[in-house]
Amino acid sequence: MAVTAATVAALYAATGTSSAAASGWDCSGYGCDNWDPYGLSWEKKDSDANKSYSSGGEWINIALKSGRHNGQWFGWAEISNPTGTGNDWHGWIDRSTDGGAHWDGLRGMFALKSTFHGSMQYWPDGTSLRACMAYPNHGAVCTKWVS
Repeated sequence: MAVTAATVAALYAATGTSSAAASGWDCSGYGCDNWDPYGLSWEKKDSDANKSYSSGGEWINIALKSGRHNGQWFGWAEISNPTGTGNDWHGWIDRSTDGGAHWDGLRGMFALKSTFHGSMQYWPDGTSLRACMAYPNHGAVCTKWVS
């Protein structure tokens, strides 16, 4: 999948993170999509997959993070260790119900210049997630699919 800077910028502009998350858990399942995972209480948190990119002095890592609340799992993307990137990286989650053959992508889109993580996405049984990142004039870099 080729992701251009214009596509990333347009999709990011149309995506927001719910500020309701700051008040606690008022949602369940897919109703929690696009909530900010930070500031919430979790029964368990995990780091499920990582993928690094390095070129010409740049080094950056995308991670698929997850948390469980009331027996339900949620995932989000985090970018770490930017060096020489100009903070123009964008990250997101792709969600698939067939192991990655088809996916509902660009979920929880975020720009590194604004935050280091995206909003959370529901991760029910039988679903796979991956975290991806893109930089202008570079293709997408994604973690492996995790189910």
